[in-house]
Amino acid sequence: MAEGDEARQAVREALLNEQSIEKEDLFSFLVALSTTSKKDQKTLLNYILQTSDSLGELVSLPAQKWQDYAQKNSSFLVLLQLLREMGLRCNRAALPHGDLLQEERRLLDYLITQMARESVEQFRIIFLNKKNQLICDEVQGVGTVNHTPVYPREVARRCLELKASSIIMAHNHPSGHTSPSEGDVIVTQNVQTALNVLKIRVIDHYIITRTAQVSFRALGLL
Repeated sequence: MAEGDEARQAVREALLNEQSIEKEDLFSFLVALSTTSKKDQKTLLNYILQTSDSLGELVSLPAQKWQDYAQKNSSFLVLLQLLREMGLRCNRAALPHGDLLQEERRLLDYLITQMARESVEQFRIIFLNKKNQLICDEVQGVGTVNHTPVYPREVARRCLELKASSIIMAHNHPSGHTSPSEGDVIVTQNVQTALNVLKIRVIDHYIITRTAQVSFRALGLL
């Protein structure tokens, strides 16, 4: 076997035996799965090593990052999307089926995976029943790098449709700032006011970044 083939075989064996794999070897293996030309493999591998420090960062690269890559490889991009979707689904399946409020750490881990690496703000709501069990988790809005529109009337309407007894709100800060903005506080208060009329509880509102998670309730904002 050629040197490249030997390297790929070593990665295959490591994966099958659940052994740790160096980032460069893993990236090289993914590139080889979707690119046949040795020249294209080298070019693509060099590019992703320059732009990504981990597999999580690689699968979360925004579309505009690939616009800078002259020799786009659609098969590789599809593979990345597949890996991302599989990761998100596995993460969602790991959420507890019982009282979600008893598993805050697992909930935060889930939100980190879903939102922390997004390049624009995303507003997400977790709908719960009377036993604090998950009904569903939905993205209610996607905005810019520092703003997402939120409409309390739409939040209330969706709660009624799902027969939710309570909700947990979350949004990410791509900037990494953990302090709630004035707009964040106003939106939270407006949603809470709208849901109070319906006797639907706002349990918490989290700000999610790559390095920290902030609770509005812990800050005394709920």
